[in-house]
Amino acid sequence: MQILSFLRFGRQIRFACASVGLALALIIVMAIAAETIRCLEKLQKVPSDNRQHNLSQVEVQFLKYYAALLESKGTQNPDLDALRLYFDLFYSWVHSVSYSSNYNELKLSSTFNSSLAEVNAYLTFAAPLIDVPDKQLKRALPELAVGATELRSSTRKMTLDGIKHFSALAFSERTTITSTLYRLGAATLLLILFACGLIAYLVKLVRKLQQRELEAKAASAKLGAMLEGSLDAVLVTNADGSITECNDVVEKIFGYTRAEVVSQNICDLIIPESDRAGVRVGISQHISKLPESKGVQARLQAPGKDKLGREFMIEFSLETVNSASQEAWLVYYIRDISEQIDVQNQIIRARDAAQASERAKSKFIAVMSHEMRTPLNGILGSLDLLARPNLSTKQQSYIDAMRLSGDLLLNRVNDVLDLSSFESGKIALVPRAFDLSEMLEELLQSLSGAALKFGNKLVLSSTSQVPQFVLGDKTRLRQIFSNLLGNAIKYSQNSRITLEVAQLTGPDAEGRIEFKVIDHGIGISEQDIPHIFEDFYTVDNSLTRKSEGTGLGLGITKRLVNKMGGEIGVMSTLGSGSVFWIRLPLPNVTAPSALDSPVPSKTASVKGERPYEILLVEDNEINRFVTTEILNTLGHNVQTADDGLKGVSEANKRAYDLILMDISMPNMDGIAATAKIRGESVYNKTTPIYALTAHANHQDRERFQKEGMNECILKPISKSIIADILAEIEVSTVHS
Repeated sequence: MQILSFLRFGRQIRFACASVGLALALIIVMAIAAETIRCLEKLQKVPSDNRQHNLSQVEVQFLKYYAALLESKGTQNPDLDALRLYFDLFYSWVHSVSYSSNYNELKLSSTFNSSLAEVNAYLTFAAPLIDVPDKQLKRALPELAVGATELRSSTRKMTLDGIKHFSALAFSERTTITSTLYRLGAATLLLILFACGLIAYLVKLVRKLQQRELEAKAASAKLGAMLEGSLDAVLVTNADGSITECNDVVEKIFGYTRAEVVSQNICDLIIPESDRAGVRVGISQHISKLPESKGVQARLQAPGKDKLGREFMIEFSLETVNSASQEAWLVYYIRDISEQIDVQNQIIRARDAAQASERAKSKFIAVMSHEMRTPLNGILGSLDLLARPNLSTKQQSYIDAMRLSGDLLLNRVNDVLDLSSFESGKIALVPRAFDLSEMLEELLQSLSGAALKFGNKLVLSSTSQVPQFVLGDKTRLRQIFSNLLGNAIKYSQNSRITLEVAQLTGPDAEGRIEFKVIDHGIGISEQDIPHIFEDFYTVDNSLTRKSEGTGLGLGITKRLVNKMGGEIGVMSTLGSGSVFWIRLPLPNVTAPSALDSPVPSKTASVKGERPYEILLVEDNEINRFVTTEILNTLGHNVQTADDGLKGVSEANKRAYDLILMDISMPNMDGIAATAKIRGESVYNKTTPIYALTAHANHQDRERFQKEGMNECILKPISKSIIADILAEIEVSTVHS
């Protein structure tokens, strides 16, 4: 009985233990089941599939846009609306990825962020070129195509990085669930041991499902790697380079069928023998980093060869794929870039040719400027010397005719130089405070003689609100109004020409002044008005035209106005006259301590003062003679030198009040000579040195001053110009 009781008690204990164990197993199973349900619900809520789909759409829409772009670039009448549509779709998908919170975790990756930044940078660059009229868009197609070609790898890299990230995330969640299911299976196994043998079947079923999932993933990875970038040749190899799969594009590019490709070494098959070693090194370096290079792309350009032995440039895009068994696969995306290389080489050759042409043009203009201004300097300087009060009327008319022709030729040279300076971007403004009314009155006074020849009268009309002192480039403003008033004088007879000046009013008109040149001449026809500011355009191109001109004046005027931040326009009626208006920002300033006004010219030697001692360094014999004669007629002593070396030698012998230094000279140019005088001369380290040159832009003038020159005189020079310079010089030391 005791034994039975003990056995019964033992059964109760075992039953109780079994019950407790079963209860514990049920609790564990329920807890694990609850955790599983929670994980499944979390997995169900994760929008990973949508995010991967969105990332895939980024590349799909980019490829559509890129295909449309290439098609548009290669046809005469491209479908630009379709191109814009594909661009907008691509832009929308990228915007969704850039600003959606679903991708915040992915944006922590610097690789993904770098690719996304490149894509957004291209969109920022391309958007203004897309949203323009068709004509402008057509011109921008090559530039867009180049950017899109460079963007392909970044787009693919961004998409693949994102898809891999979310695939890894999904895989991690599946792994967690699988682990939970294992624990559930183990607990269920205990429960089934107590209840029935069902748990063994469930575990076996779970293992089968897991194995099938891994096999499906491996097959999907291979298939996906082949399908990605199907526009290129795709070859899949193992770590040794032996080809296992390929797509149909391989035959189009290399001429090999799939049967001829499989099991062949990729380098031996498509790389010329002379380049195989280098390509293998690059691939080997990538393969050696396979354990830590998951998701990292390697790109390589190298010569390739097809089945017939033809060599051409190809580009590799190398991707690594690891299977569930940790076997490494290499996926090659290969494209023929020989056409792209040819286009790039053509662009480089065209660029080099254009730069060479621009340099040649600049050099030609500089040489021609020097070669034209140098003889003009001799001609106009000689005319200055010939102009004396005791000349007969006929002699004076001869000199006036030569002076007028010389000035006209000089104006033509200046116009061409200004046009060249604008085209090369070398025009620079020099804003200074000056008296606006005084400048305009002096200008009208200087043009009054030309106006009287046509029976015209120049009138200045200014409102009281116009400031007296303004900030602007006085020289360029004189050039603008000289062009406009000169045209009004040429095309008007026996009439009144008015220059109106008024201060603009309004919220956006602060500091802006409006100028109007009003004439009652021949006017401009409606068909000529749209072209009036074009270079070399004249209203009358016939052989019987009455007015001469190159048609550059108004074109240069418009460029100057635009450079100053202003605007210009014209209103005209054929036969009734014209109104040219200009609106310029000329801020009001206080009266400067020393006004930007010319010093009155001295037409003779300064009475009561000693003659100046002047050193003239000039290699041209005629210009040296003319300048010397002008200085002598003004009562000054001149020592000459015909090159820079001799000029330095003369400067080291004695002190001078002024040195006039030509720039282009044999043996030593004027810049080097000035530097040696400033650095070595005992007598003339502080003597004013003025550059004499036939061609100098704003940058040249700054360079001359940096090398020690005080100012620059542009040839041709005249007696009045030299007298103005002499009047400005302050002699600090009296020389015996």
